Amino acid sequence: MPRIKAETHGHSVYSDGRGSPSDIVNQAIKSGLGIIALTDHNTTRGLGELIEATKRAQNQGTNIIALPGVEVTTNKGHVGVYFPGREAGSPQLRWAEKAGEHNWRPSLVDVVKYTLDHNGVVVFNHPETPHIGSVRFDDIKRVAESLSDLQRRGAGIEVFSWMGQIIPGVSQREEQAHKVAADYGMREVAGTDYHRPPHVGSQQTIFEARNFTSEAILEAFYEGKVYPGEGRPMTLFDRAQIVSDLSIGFAQGLLASKS
Repeated sequence: MPRIKAETHGHSVYSDGRGSPSDIVNQAIKSGLGIIALTDHNTTRGLGELIEATKRAQNQGTNIIALPGVEVTTNKGHVGVYFPGREAGSPQLRWAEKAGEHNWRPSLVDVVKYTLDHNGVVVFNHPETPHIGSVRFDDIKRVAESLSDLQRRGAGIEVFSWMGQIIPGVSQREEQAHKVAADYGMREVAGTDYHRPPHVGSQQTIFEARNFTSEAILEAFYEGKVYPGEGRPMTLFDRAQIVSDLSIGFAQGLLASKS
């Protein structure tokens, strides 16, 4: 069964990133990825371009598929929601981006249950990482306890966050993330949280999927055939870029909160 390298977490110019969705797909191909996700904050505006760019690559013989998602800002923090195979204008993805309208902050448990009830998957991104809108482990546990065993199979925890390395306490967070995932039967994933195309694929997740289709990706997740892959070392230049990106994100968040 193919081991498909995936990038599960990142942003484009449509939220707080610096690259277009087409740039992101091009970098994903250069990085040898077979699955590329885009999870802009509370918007689906870049997903159409992402999906079309992967389709063009497929027509040219490249095995790559888009994983359309949204990083939703809930009342407890950020959570990644993904709807494999859905188009950008689908009701499911439109629902997921409503958090960006009028600064509405939906309930974390409502977002998780809606996603799982509509054939999607959820990932608790960079859990308990300070200053970047993370969900706390206690909140993840409370949500997990409200789910059935079947629903938990569609939920994952980002146990490795490449960008999160620059924030102190990373080893303790990773240790706790592994424990919560094991205790509640949730999937372990790893993501870059890229904000620039050159960072795409810096931290990967592996999907053991039978082929390059949305159905196979969803099946692999629910069957537990997904796990953290390789991550590249972070250079001093990478760190400087990430600090700059975080500063811009903080400023945008502050302006949004005052609007």
